[in-house]
Amino acid sequence: MGVVRIALIKGKLTDYIMSVSDAVQDAGMNSLPNDEDSMFQMIKQLEPDELIFSKNYEAPNAPDGFMLLNILAPEQTAAVKQAFFGRIMFLLNENIQVRPETFLLIYSVEEHRMGFFEGLAPDFWMSKN
Repeated sequence: MGVVRIALIKGKLTDYIMSVSDAVQDAGMNSLPNDEDSMFQMIKQLEPDELIFSKNYEAPNAPDGFMLLNILAPEQTAAVKQAFFGRIMFLLNENIQVRPETFLLIYSVEEHRMGFFEGLAPDFWMSKN
């Protein structure tokens, strides 16, 4: 699915964090082309003064605070991305009552994928050099 970075205001319980993680993974597995073992998430809880955003994004009386999801993944069609975003919004709202106006989702497209696993570069990259 790519790499997902999630930033939350500090103070969330483990169950809440796992619900966010599960929602992102479920949406990715059911909306984006990927393999079953593709799960790379970084979740960071920040102090209120470490996640700075325009207050226009924050819904009044939002119990969950503000959440930022930044996804780096291969390009997809608009329809695929809309299905993915819709699934994440539905699951976050359904499972932990996160309202869509309390989070920002950024889908960044990776131009070239290169990673190392167990100290080895993928065959694709090695054949290009």
